[in-house]
Parts: sequence; structure tokens; C-alpha cells
Amino acid sequence: MAVEIMKPIKMTKEMETTLKDIEPNLVTLKFELEKAERAGIDVKELKVRFEEMKRMRLGLLREYT
Repeated sequence: MAVEIMKPIKMTKEMETTLKDIEPNLVTLKFELEKAERAGIDVKELKVRFEEMKRMRLGLLREYT
């Protein structure tokens, strides 16, 4: 019985395009978080989650494309 060789896991082109296309939205979101903070809104947790999401997005693009 032949052993099936596993192929590397890659994301689809559609997934890659989606992750790349959200770049302008990230710029806008950063601006809006800063604006909310200047307005006195506590956005510490949102900023932490935003940075985590940005790192994850870059990691996915680096490792799975």
C-alpha cells in the first residue's frame, strides 16, 4: 500500500486577495481608534486586539501564501 504524501497547506487566492485588500481599512481603523481615544473613550483593549489582528494577518500571508 502506497503512503500518500501530504502537500503543504496553502490558502486560496481568494483568501489571499481578501487579506491583502483590507490594508486600506486597517489604516482607517487605526485613525478611528486614535480619534476615539482623543475623544476620551477607553480603547486600550480594542488597540490590543487590533495589533493582534494585524500580526495574525501578516503571519497568515507570510506562512500560507
